[in-house]
Amino acid sequence: MIVDQKGIDVVASLFAPDGTLITAVDGPNGSYGEEPVHITAEATGSYKIEITSFDKNAKPGRYEVKLVELRPAEQRDRDRLVARRAFDEAEKLKTQNTRQSMETAIKKYEEALNLYRIIQDRIEQYLILLGIGNTELELQQWPLALERFDQAFLIAQELKDKFRQGRALERGEAVYIGSGEWEKALQKSTQSLQFFEATGEKNEIALMLGEVGGIYNHLGEWEKALQRHDEALQIYQAIGDKNNEAATLKRIGKIYNDLGEYEKAREFIWPAVRIYQALKDRNLEAGAIESIGYTYHLQEENQKALEYYLETLPIWQALKNKRREASNLSFIAGEYGRDGDKEKAISYATQAWQLAQATGSKGNEATVSTNVGHAYYEMGEFEKALSFYEKPLRYWQATSNKLNEAITHSHIAAALRDLGRLDEAKIHIEQSIALFEFIREHAGSADSQSSFVANFFEFYDLYVDVLMRLHAANPQSGNDSTALAFTEKVKLRSLVALLAQARVDLGQGNDVALLERERKINERITAQLDDLAKLLKGRFTSKQKSEAERELDALKSELGQVRAQIGARNSRYESLTAPQPLSIKEIQQVLDDNTVLLEYELGKKRSYLWAITPDKLLSYELPSRETIEAQARHVYELLTARQPDPKLTVGRQRAREVAADVQYKTDARVLSKMLLEPVAAQLGTKRLLIVADGALQYLPFAVLPSPTETTGDPRPLILDHEIVNLPSASVLAALRRDLFDRKPAPKTIAVLADPVFEVNDARVKLSLASHKSLRGRQNQTAQTAVASSVTTSTLNRALTSVRGGDGNVNLQRLLFSRDEAKAILSLTPQQSNLEALDFLANRKLAMSDELSRYRMVHFSTHGLLDSRHPELSGLVLSLVDEAGRPQEGFLRLHEIYRLRLNADLVVLSACQTGLGKEVRGEGLIGLVRGFMYAGAPRVMASMWEVDDAATTELMKSFYKGVLQEKLTPAAALRAAQIEMLKKSHWQSPYYWGAFVLQGEWR
Repeated sequence: MIVDQKGIDVVASLFAPDGTLITAVDGPNGSYGEEPVHITAEATGSYKIEITSFDKNAKPGRYEVKLVELRPAEQRDRDRLVARRAFDEAEKLKTQNTRQSMETAIKKYEEALNLYRIIQDRIEQYLILLGIGNTELELQQWPLALERFDQAFLIAQELKDKFRQGRALERGEAVYIGSGEWEKALQKSTQSLQFFEATGEKNEIALMLGEVGGIYNHLGEWEKALQRHDEALQIYQAIGDKNNEAATLKRIGKIYNDLGEYEKAREFIWPAVRIYQALKDRNLEAGAIESIGYTYHLQEENQKALEYYLETLPIWQALKNKRREASNLSFIAGEYGRDGDKEKAISYATQAWQLAQATGSKGNEATVSTNVGHAYYEMGEFEKALSFYEKPLRYWQATSNKLNEAITHSHIAAALRDLGRLDEAKIHIEQSIALFEFIREHAGSADSQSSFVANFFEFYDLYVDVLMRLHAANPQSGNDSTALAFTEKVKLRSLVALLAQARVDLGQGNDVALLERERKINERITAQLDDLAKLLKGRFTSKQKSEAERELDALKSELGQVRAQIGARNSRYESLTAPQPLSIKEIQQVLDDNTVLLEYELGKKRSYLWAITPDKLLSYELPSRETIEAQARHVYELLTARQPDPKLTVGRQRAREVAADVQYKTDARVLSKMLLEPVAAQLGTKRLLIVADGALQYLPFAVLPSPTETTGDPRPLILDHEIVNLPSASVLAALRRDLFDRKPAPKTIAVLADPVFEVNDARVKLSLASHKSLRGRQNQTAQTAVASSVTTSTLNRALTSVRGGDGNVNLQRLLFSRDEAKAILSLTPQQSNLEALDFLANRKLAMSDELSRYRMVHFSTHGLLDSRHPELSGLVLSLVDEAGRPQEGFLRLHEIYRLRLNADLVVLSACQTGLGKEVRGEGLIGLVRGFMYAGAPRVMASMWEVDDAATTELMKSFYKGVLQEKLTPAAALRAAQIEMLKKSHWQSPYYWGAFVLQGEWR
């Protein structure tokens, strides 16, 4: 031991061979320092030291060190020694994990803190403040913990240590998460991330990106959550951190689960499984496999889910992981319950509950209790289910887990409903809906909000079902009105919000740079989609596919953020009042005596129909969603059996048509009775406004037979009724209010028809022949340019989506399109119309201000829909110019939204323009919505790939009614369809029934 001749304490400052500074205090009270050592002199200027540290990371042994300084110990050194001992005692007390030990630990921390303040060691003060704050955090002493972390931040700020500033802010984030103040947590975590980014510490940056993403996920801001997790994933992949890479993949998969995109979720979770297998981590591998099973559970593919759950059970048992084993047993019980295997369900449920109680984990117990409740519910034991559902509710409330609380309230409501305790069920489902709405409002973009609602729409259905059962028990209670108003609210909010926003001139009050940025992002999205299409045609790995899709998702997220900024900066945007759904009385005021509104809501167990007239509200119970939609899809297939199938011979095609016509007579009657028989007595010959739901949105009601007829040839509804579709009743009022003071456009009609799709089109050759100076351009170079441009455009994707195959462009010229256009234009004076045929039917014209001068705009061309990316669907206009040069001719949906029309009517005389991606509860996202957004109160579009010649005939008759006979578009469409129906060769509904008018009927 090194001591001076007086035997006093000394301080030795030494450097280890690796350059590490070791400061040791040695004397009568023992030794302590940054690494406590026992110092032994063995030679002049050289010392052997034996580590005797309590630090669990220090390895006992003898180390060579070089003595730098040897001096007598001062009071500062002794204070440091006492402080460090107090700190160690605090750390030991914390490990006891009792409230008393942690409170005593805080006192020890404070002893150390006071001593470090005396010796003015700011770094040690910082560390002690974090220790105290973390302990107070565990004791849920939120304000005290936050104060400690804020003090630590100020010290780090004084030290100009960005890393320590980031850590203090991250700890403050943990306080706000614990106290349920998620918006404040987001603010702290975002600030923390900025400091870590400044340090360049990749691991810390990735960690914080994950935490920020986790907060966005909790808030329901899915797009931002995905973006942050994707950024973290890229860092982990770059630095080779496989464990965190896999964990992040799983988190991304969970977000897609929450959004209801289960296939996408599996695309991220499977790579995590493979990483854990490579790392030989059975625990995490089992968890990931179980997550795969859960995606199938959410899809209600019970056998598939059971397969994965049973695969993981022996793994949990071998690992002696009782908590996960209990959860797994409860999952298995639920799947057996859904399959009706009562004996196995009860056996597994009993094991699960007993094991969960033995684990002592309240969170695990809450999860298992919920799952066991599901098993009993599926077996019809509702009282038993209720007893298990009620157990976890308080836990979710105490932990501020709003999503699980909302789901649990819904489960309780379902059990109470099935027990006939409807008033209690109503209380719980209303609490659930309030929580879901809160989460939805924080879900970011309209797309994310829609996805969230779609994922949990069964609970919205449950609310309607409870209300309508209460109505059946007491018809005077007004619950049917409440149910209808709620249904209207859900259907309304997406489209009316778009309609209200569309009235804002986005070109005013916004930074030009933002609008340019929006344009460039759209171009990048198009290019990325092209790259993805190329990739999928060749050989590719799952990693390449996932990376390409993630890049696309990130671009779409960026686009949403830019559009939000555009809206926020617009001087008029903030003054717009958020549209509200109409009350029943207000809906009735929209109608007239000759109109009845039929609104459908398709539910899991039963569906409902409301019939509204100016003086009555009637409601009816219908079969389940599954029953109605299966029949509707079948009828749709029969209606479209005449669409050519290149795989069939002429004889087989004809045989299919004949068989479909025969079957249609029976099956269409069945569907009509399902949908209309209950309300048949109220219909008479009135105009029908249809607010459809689910698959019914794809079905033209005009073709359905009268519900009262049972024999003979079906009598289509169109013979007795004018029929108009609406996204919701409230939309009609919004359209009228929005366009009340709009001045009519000065000219009558603009027709864009018969565009040029290919360089070898005869019109290109004629054009070149008449312009000899351009003749040289009709060469292979021009053809190659067209091919390379067209085949790499987004058109390929849309064609692949709609028509299948490899996406090669093969758009046939619409031979009757020109005749249709000429016939329409002949009905008006030349000076009041716009004839845009051939090369003039181009995208540039469509996007110009020219179309705003016309009261009607007619497109006669191909319409394409991309079911995976509906926002990039569109109309195909001329793809080449007069010289055969390629040009952009695909008018995509996002561009249609940007149009500023002044038209009273837009007609899409194209194939399948009325179809779109169905979003549960929000109606169809498609071209119809795009043109309504752009300013058209009425849009007429087709529900299937129409016959070219039949469409021309229908349009001639329709425009004659509108332009010459001065009929409303709704009346003119009905007259044209009846006229077609009377002709034997057009009698099939396939020829005349595809077109539906949506929007204003007056």
